[in-house]
Formats: sequence, structure tokens, C-alpha cells
Amino acid sequence: EAARLAATQRQLKSVTALDSLSSAMQAANGPAMRTVNGHTFTLRDGRWVDGRLTDSTRVVRVQLYSKSYFTLLARLPELRAMAALGDRVVMAGRAVAIEIVPRAPELSDSAMAGLARSW
Repeated sequence: EAARLAATQRQLKSVTALDSLSSAMQAANGPAMRTVNGHTFTLRDGRWVDGRLTDSTRVVRVQLYSKSYFTLLARLPELRAMAALGDRVVMAGRAVAIEIVPRAPELSDSAMAGLARSW
């Protein structure tokens, strides 16, 4: 289990490093945009923000590479490609948005189940 987790972390870090380089190169050409799984993301202040996000959407923060992060990706595999955009990603779902951040508290099992239901 630990070896699989470490391998997944290395893969995601490689994707993140490439994305950071790509983002820096695109900065000179205007706002960077990406479409993943039907969601359009814009790079704003170092964060990939889902165009579906509204001011009234509840946002739950999840720490990058934490136990909560990997549990969330296992429960909602459709988030994997979106989460791979970078270190800071805001993904909007049906009734909740998930923000991947460098630091956040771990989520309880019940909070994780509620998040999956609201997605």
C-alpha cells in the first residue's frame, strides 16, 4: 500500500512540474485555459479554477497528497485528471466545490462520504 501511494505521488509530482512549466510559458500569451472532463479551467493567481464555480458554491479544501486527497480520488475517479492540473485546483461539482491546497485538515470519513454525495 505504501509503495503504491509513493508511486502515485511521484507520478502526480511529475505532472505538476510539467504543468507549472507550461503555465509559466503561457503566462506571456494571456490567460491560460484548460478543458478537462468537460470542465473549463482558467489559471488565476496560481490556481486552476473551474468555470462552473459560483460565489454561492460551498468549497471544501483538501490537502494535496494527503490521506483525504487519495481517498477522494479513489471515491471519485473522475477528479483524477482535474486534480492533475497542478498543486492548486478548484473543481466545481453539482453542489460543492473541492479546492486542492498545500495545507488543510484531514477530512473525517463522514465528511468524505458527504463530499462524494454532494459532488
